[in-house]
Amino acid sequence: MQDVVKYGENQFLDDVLALADGKPIPERLTGAFHPIRIEPHLNGAWLVFEKSSRYEAGIYVDRKSIDGWGGSGMEVTPWSEKIAWSEEKIRR
Repeated sequence: MQDVVKYGENQFLDDVLALADGKPIPERLTGAFHPIRIEPHLNGAWLVFEKSSRYEAGIYVDRKSIDGWGGSGMEVTPWSEKIAWSEEKIRR
């Protein structure tokens, strides 16, 4: 979360959610965070940083709130109202 605060939380939300709207990924975002990939995901977007044969993990940004997210195969650690660390089991 420190990196998000340094980047500017509102700017981070705007840049990540713009991707969910189909806009190009801002270079400043990839330059600051270096994710494996960024993709639209659920009700927002996901910056994936870790991947193994069993799970993927990264920063999930939701349009409204991450409250209540999680469950079968998805662990969510809230960082703020709309930002969380998410680990998701890879389903085959």
